[in-house]
Amino acid sequence: MKTTSVAALKRGVLLYWSLWHTVVFATQSLAGLQDLGLVGKGDLPLLNSSRVAFGRAAGVGGVWRAGFIAWEGVAAITFWIALRRFRDTKLSRLRTSAAAFSLGLGLYGVLAILDRTVAGPSYETNHLLILIGLLASFLVVLFLPE
Repeated sequence: MKTTSVAALKRGVLLYWSLWHTVVFATQSLAGLQDLGLVGKGDLPLLNSSRVAFGRAAGVGGVWRAGFIAWEGVAAITFWIALRRFRDTKLSRLRTSAAAFSLGLGLYGVLAILDRTVAGPSYETNHLLILIGLLASFLVVLFLPE
């Protein structure tokens, strides 16, 4: 398969979101393990901000957090698969990319709604920006001709 600069851009977009979701999964998992007392507590601002958001969820924060961590992990794996399959047929690329972006868009869409209703609007902006970035990236991967 001939590599074009557009194909490289698309692979770069998939690589970025693969890394993004992996880092978020890792940091959220670490924060969860710290909250359970399984890992020593550290003072990491990135971990503390997620504790504040989920801490307001009237006793179900831990369950929600575990669900979102799992969702983030599945999204990360799916993005890595989409990146790996980028050299396959166009249909295979589109299917795996659509699956990865759908997981990411769904996750951050739900988080933005929960921010508005549970955690407070101060968290909503970050999740909306991530949502917009995912959507723009998906449009690039899906529609930009190679």
